Amino acid sequence: MRILILPIVTALFTVPFLGTMPAQAQSVPNLQQGMPYAQARQLILNAGWSPSYNTQEPNRFGMSSKVDHFLGLGYTEIVNCAGTGMSLCRFEFYGDQGQTLAVSVGQGTQTDVVYRWWVEE
Repeated sequence: MRILILPIVTALFTVPFLGTMPAQAQSVPNLQQGMPYAQARQLILNAGWSPSYNTQEPNRFGMSSKVDHFLGLGYTEIVNCAGTGMSLCRFEFYGDQGQTLAVSVGQGTQTDVVYRWWVEE
């Protein structure tokens, strides 16, 4: 009888606390500065992040060919491109806990490369 009661008592005291455990943040894949964006994007998607589907028109001031290039590749996660300087473009992905993974991409010598990335809660 004692053996049967212990699992029941343990379950009664454990179950109410299961829902209060903090959620684990979604992991960010091992990105590297200077890696091709296409490679970084695949790592991000493989890690379970979802590309945003930008419903607003991206900034095309002086950058229409750059934005069109990414949209033509099916990169719906493009948010904006700077019209000056390094011509960085911002891409966003959504995590399963509501986080946003932002990736900025600049133009490399032969391809578009990752410049920085960060998670916004």
